[in-house]
Amino acid sequence: MMRTSGEDLALVERCKRELPHQHKAFEQLITAYKDMIYTLCYRMTGNATDAEDLLQEILTKLFLNIGKFDGRSAFSSWLYRVAYNHCLNFLSQRRTEYTTTETLPDGDVIEDATTHVTWQDERTQAVLESIDPSSSSLLVMKYVMDLDIKEISDILQVGLSATKMRLARARDEFKRMFQETR
Repeated sequence: MMRTSGEDLALVERCKRELPHQHKAFEQLITAYKDMIYTLCYRMTGNATDAEDLLQEILTKLFLNIGKFDGRSAFSSWLYRVAYNHCLNFLSQRRTEYTTTETLPDGDVIEDATTHVTWQDERTQAVLESIDPSSSSLLVMKYVMDLDIKEISDILQVGLSATKMRLARARDEFKRMFQETR
């Protein structure tokens, strides 16, 4: 269930006043957003265990830093940005190690004029892991999470044209690497 910005802001203000002694408002925020965070983590890592670990780390980070939310953006965008950055840091650290990933579930598709790619394809997952983590996460946000350009630009905290350019570069990088792995 999606919450309104006003509801989120009221819960955040309660958390700022009541944490660490009272947890009810924080639990409501977790209930509202844990699935979104888990999905992002899973799609960025391709691994359920990593996604669970990252979810717990992000929720801990949220608990400790909710006071830093200043209301300049929607709480959901701010939280998504925190989760996105945390996953990028994890992927950057993991990049030095090679880890086998699990197959992604059926049904998620990247489509463009030249390539039809399904997310459950091991080759696709390998290409996503081989490209720059920021490119990979952009593709995940656009084609798996189904976020629109405005939502992505809010998360990245850049303009719409910069978001479109980054997405185009990410698609190009993905296509190039995908074609090289044939």
